[in-house]
Amino acid sequence: MNKHQKQLLARFCIVMALTIALIAALSQYRNVVNKSEAIKAMDVLSMEIAKYDLFHGELPPKDYILEVINRYKLFRIGSVKCRSQWIEPGSGPETILLFSKKNYNSLFVKSGYVYLTKEDMLESEEILKLQIKKSILQDNGASNEELAKIDKKIQQLILSGKDGKSQWADTKTFEKVLSKQQNEAEIKEFLEQHINAQVF
Repeated sequence: MNKHQKQLLARFCIVMALTIALIAALSQYRNVVNKSEAIKAMDVLSMEIAKYDLFHGELPPKDYILEVINRYKLFRIGSVKCRSQWIEPGSGPETILLFSKKNYNSLFVKSGYVYLTKEDMLESEEILKLQIKKSILQDNGASNEELAKIDKKIQQLILSGKDGKSQWADTKTFEKVLSKQQNEAEIKEFLEQHINAQVF
């Protein structure tokens, strides 16, 4: 192999290495974007579920959630699992309402779940109430000072982390919490059915 051929081979190897590195980088970037978009989609659902709960006094059915996903084109969220059937009015703030598993196989983004808890929904509901109040005051000719107070309250909630945003957890952590909640709900339902049937 002469000098010219060696140079060509070296250039070819460099181009190939750069191409592989670029493909790998784009794949990593795509996963980061997909995760970010899934979280944003769940944030939209948080506000829509809060709106439904506020006006109907109950959690929306899965059909409504799927309709919202189609309406806003929230397809990056993936397959959504709704836990309405396990949730009672007195359930704790940590209760998981909605979740979607996201599978990633990359260095920077690990597989996990984007999810929404009852507390997240209630935070969205609080912000929504303030927005509705502001809108009513605007329609009734309220002063800028009154409107500014409401804006300040909304900003305080957001800055304190009570913004209704969804959450992310790695697969193992999330599945452990979900399994515990699911088991507790099933046991409670089983006991209630047997007590009502006067089995005990």
